[in-house]
Amino acid sequence: MYLEVRDLAYRKRDINFKALNPVATGEEFLQLQHTVASMMNENVTVTGEYAHTLDAPRNRGTSILIIDCEDRTRVTWKNDGAIRQPDFTDPNGNPLRNPAPVEYTLVKDKGAWKVSDSDLLWDQPC
Repeated sequence: MYLEVRDLAYRKRDINFKALNPVATGEEFLQLQHTVASMMNENVTVTGEYAHTLDAPRNRGTSILIIDCEDRTRVTWKNDGAIRQPDFTDPNGNPLRNPAPVEYTLVKDKGAWKVSDSDLLWDQPC
């Protein structure tokens, strides 16, 4: 559910907090707000659909890890109407592989499992 909420927030450049509150908490909750606010400030628009392929959840006791093989093939990010070039880059400035693995950490919050953190595993294949 979190990825549906996140992807819609990117496309609308707006966050539905009634939908976000049950699926995100902590750093991830704040990061999505920051990203959407930055999109508004920098006139960034997102069109298209992400494809998500989720691995089986891995129980870590007090948390659960899920890796998403996120495919951006059908997604376009534009800055001021121009397609972002290069699309996305890794920390070394090289084009980010696509699809790319993203690790999500879920924690129990108010009785529900919520995404609390995400980490783009830019140097690993899906």
